[in-house]
Amino acid sequence: MIDRYSTPEMKEHFAEKARFEYMLKVEIEVARIQSQMGIIPQKAYQNIARKSKVHVPRILEIEKTTKHDVIAFVSQVAETVGTDGKYIHFGLTSSDVLDTALSLQISKALQIVLDEIQILKKTLKKLIQKHQGSICAGRTHGIFAEITTFGFKLSGFLSEILRAEDRVLRAQKQFQICKLSGAVGTSSAIPIELESQVAKGLGLSVEKFATQVIPRDRHAEVLISLALLGSAYERLAVELRHLQRSEVS
Repeated sequence: MIDRYSTPEMKEHFAEKARFEYMLKVEIEVARIQSQMGIIPQKAYQNIARKSKVHVPRILEIEKTTKHDVIAFVSQVAETVGTDGKYIHFGLTSSDVLDTALSLQISKALQIVLDEIQILKKTLKKLIQKHQGSICAGRTHGIFAEITTFGFKLSGFLSEILRAEDRVLRAQKQFQICKLSGAVGTSSAIPIELESQVAKGLGLSVEKFATQVIPRDRHAEVLISLALLGSAYERLAVELRHLQRSEVS
C-alpha cells in the first residue's frame, strides 16, 4: 500500500503479517477437517491450532534459502508447532492456500469499502433532504442552462454510488471462493469432500472447476467494480471542487 493514500485500517489489512495470518487461518481449518476425516491425528490438529504463530522476519529469513514464500511460511509455522508441524499443509499445493487466503483477505477489504460507502450514502441523503429546494444553476458544457437544485444534483451522484455499491457486493460474493483441489484442480491428493467442508468452515463457496488457481475473471470483476466505484467518487469530487471555487461558491 502507498502510505499517503492508505487508511490505517486498510494499510494494516494488507500488511505482510496479515497476508500470512490469512494463510494460517486456511491451514488451521484444513487441519481441523483433516483430523475429523482421520487424515491426520486429532492431537496434531490441536497442537497446530494452539501453537502455530506467524513470525514474518523468520519467514523472510527462510525464504532467502527456499526462494519460495509458501515453503518458507509453512516451515516457519512448523517450527512453532514442533513435531506435529509436519502435518501442516498436508496434501495441499501452494495455490490452494494462497488463493483461498486471498479470497478471505479481499472479501474483508471489500467489506471495509462497503462500510465506508454506507457513511457516504448517509451523508448524501441528509444533504439531499436539506437542499431539495436550494436553487443552483444547471450547466451544459460548463455554461449556465436551466435552473436545478443542489439536492437534485446530489441525487444523481447518490444514484450512481448505489449502482456502484451493488457491483461491489456482487464482486465480493463471487470472490468468496475456496480452492483446495490440488496442483491441477482434480483433487487427486486429498478427498474432494475436504474442500467443501473447509469452505463451509471459512464461510466460502467451492470453486467448481479450477486449474491450479482460482480463475482470474473473479479477480477482474473485483477490480472492475472498484474502478467504477472510484469513477463515481471522482465525478462527485470534481463537482464539489468546482462548486467551492470562489466565483461559484
